[in-house]
Order: sequence, then C-alpha cells, then structure tokens
Amino acid sequence: MKPRLLLLCVVIVCVGQIRGFAQSETSVSARFVNIPRQIGFPVIAFQPDCPLQFEKITLLKGVDKGSEIRFQLRNRGVKPIQRATFAVWNSAGGGSTGDWSGKTTSQLVMPGQLVPLSEEREKEIIPLTKELREKMQLNGPMKAVVVFMVLRAEFADGTVYSDEQTFKSLEQYLNGIAGFKN
Repeated sequence: MKPRLLLLCVVIVCVGQIRGFAQSETSVSARFVNIPRQIGFPVIAFQPDCPLQFEKITLLKGVDKGSEIRFQLRNRGVKPIQRATFAVWNSAGGGSTGDWSGKTTSQLVMPGQLVPLSEEREKEIIPLTKELREKMQLNGPMKAVVVFMVLRAEFADGTVYSDEQTFKSLEQYLNGIAGFKN
C-alpha cells in the first residue's frame, strides 16, 4: 500500500503541473529524470475524430523535489481552433484538466500548428541510474497508467468537438479501480 500511496502522490503532483504545462517552482538548475514507462505508463486516448493530437509526452520526477508532465498539442484538423480543454487522468486515482483559450487575444491555432501552452523552462534531465531509481522509488511493478485525452475543442466558426461524456466515464472508471468512491 505504501508504494501505491507514494506513486499516487507523485502522479497527483505531476498532473497538478498540467495547467502550467512546463512551468515549475524549481530553478533552472533543477535535475529531473524520466519516469520509466514500466512505472508510469503514458497512454493517449484513441479519439479518431479529435482535431487535436498529443505529442512529445514526458513524465518527469525531480531528483530533489517536484514532478512534471510535458506534452504538446497539435491541431491536426482542418479548421482553426480558438479554445481547447484536455485532461491527464491516471489509474492510481485522480488527475487534472487544463485548457487554452485564444478568445481573449483573438489568437487561433491553425491546422498543423501547436497549441501555445506555457513556455517550457529548461531542465537538466539526467540518466536514471540504479542508485537514483532506488532513492526515488522508481522500481518494482507498474504503478499507474496515465491517460491523456482531449475533452473539447472550439473552432473559430463556432462549431465544437466534444468528448466530455467519454471522459466522465473514464474518470469514474479510473477512480473506481484506484479505490475512490465516485
């Protein structure tokens, strides 16, 4: 139970960073390691009609403190997008949603462009050695599946893509297998 609780804390801290995308309270000199996929497995939800696509997903854990999830969202559709809502949820229970809106600045994400989430601060990514793996408790069996999903995209022409009902079902399911009551 203790490793599961620890991972839950790590994942909650990770997904808590989603609003800031790549922002962190840590300094530029902070050292991070990639969380092995055997421990935290990132999965992009299959959404065939979705106009946005997750790219370059990275789960990071600070050597001294902090965690972070990095990703990019690309408009793979044919229409400009003026607002996007997305979620990162996990099988250890919990997660976070985030959004981007260009409505206030009249900014649009054109087809092929990346959604302008927060600027990424430079981090020192170091190799995960056996000693660090032990120290940071990044060993043993898989502890969580982390699901990335687009909830909603609003287009410049006023039409909307929505997969919010599917997300509500996913959220209930993942929280249920983690032992949380819905």
